[in-house]
Amino acid sequence: MGIRKPIDATAAKSANFKLRGQRDLREALERQMRRIPGQAKAALGDEAEYQKGLAQERTPWDSGDLARSAIAGDGFQLGDDFVAKYGFGGAPDEIPYVFIQHYAHYRHDDGERKWLYNTAHRQSGRMLKRLAQDLQVKRI
Repeated sequence: MGIRKPIDATAAKSANFKLRGQRDLREALERQMRRIPGQAKAALGDEAEYQKGLAQERTPWDSGDLARSAIAGDGFQLGDDFVAKYGFGGAPDEIPYVFIQHYAHYRHDDGERKWLYNTAHRQSGRMLKRLAQDLQVKRI
């Protein structure tokens, strides 16, 4: 279970991680998601949109094109996992620029390198709690 996004033609750089946090809360959330998959998918889509906004705040800023390239998708089920997509980029000719900006150490007046990774990593525990609250999960 997690917010994951395979590389595809719609996003050059994307988040790929699993939820971390208290094991009992994570397991209770997984059970609840399987009980109410429609609500789980909606909650994951909302969380992907929220994470996208946080990442946009950290995105290096010159013209704003990079921040505006952010996308977030609806939640969906892939096997036993519930997934939502978000990332940056778009057209194939934009992909090298996104990777360079994400990994290179430029001095930006606004934004930071690894803006997507940093957001996903720093928010993973909070994301677990927000999803549990949204889906009314109680630890057993």
